[in-house]
Amino acid sequence: RTQPWRRSPPDVPNYGWVRSMQFGEIDGTVALPRPEHVLGVEPSSGVVRWTFTPDRGVVIGIAPTAELFVIASIDGPGDVTYQGVDPATGVTRWSTSLDVNRFNGAFVGGDDLVVVPGFDADGAVMLALDADDGATLWEVPAAAGSDRVLPYVVASDVVVAMGPDAIEVIGLDPRTGAQLWQFAGSSLPAETSWSVQVGSPRPGAVHVESSEGVSLLDGAAGDVIWTITWAELGAQDSWGFGGTTTEGDALFASSTADDPTLARLTLLDQTKAALWETQISDVESIMGDGIAGRSDVYLLRRCPGD
Repeated sequence: RTQPWRRSPPDVPNYGWVRSMQFGEIDGTVALPRPEHVLGVEPSSGVVRWTFTPDRGVVIGIAPTAELFVIASIDGPGDVTYQGVDPATGVTRWSTSLDVNRFNGAFVGGDDLVVVPGFDADGAVMLALDADDGATLWEVPAAAGSDRVLPYVVASDVVVAMGPDAIEVIGLDPRTGAQLWQFAGSSLPAETSWSVQVGSPRPGAVHVESSEGVSLLDGAAGDVIWTITWAELGAQDSWGFGGTTTEGDALFASSTADDPTLARLTLLDQTKAALWETQISDVESIMGDGIAGRSDVYLLRRCPGD
């Protein structure tokens, strides 16, 4: 498929700081990050509508919410700054700074809130900011490593995350942070820090993985819609789940039994029906956290070999 326009990826001098890049369209504009600024671009033509420069430092993250783009930046050992940016003009609507010793810049956007993992004296936490004004909504304990395995924000802004004990997946009320449900013996796939949640509408269900396989859970109630085992997928081991696409479908990458150098890619819809299957080579170079997709394109991140 030809591309109507293309912009080369930035050479980001981030020193490991880039944490969260989520892409989505708001009112006919997509936001493309560069080290020193963000471009507001018309997606069909590539025309630049505005350029946003953060208050200080380099851009380390971006996420679309219902009405604003939220952009994170950091200036060396200084605070992490989150700014809500108007999608039509690139003008800053609000700005909130957090202590870099507690929050390293990772975050995920919902329609009306932004979830920021971090730490306090007692351990890991999750902080929620109001997407409209940057005010703090709530702060709750979280699983260690939540800045790497970011939570999902599903329909109605329910936050799906690893529980504080890291042995269950939980759903949190977006208004209060109170736990709505839990699913024991499972975990979230570690791909959300790349760009799995692409735009909206946000799916009403979420995939979680366990030693048995992958389950699709209702995001609001935590009920199991279906489960598929690793054996059903033909996977040799339990690293097979790739990620959830924009439409809520499941994209699996698993090693094949007959040739361990090949990876089998399988796309299942929300009824567990297989939409297609293909194979790709160089299986060991595929990062487990490097799959994201939407209806017309699927992205796989590869890790170069030795």
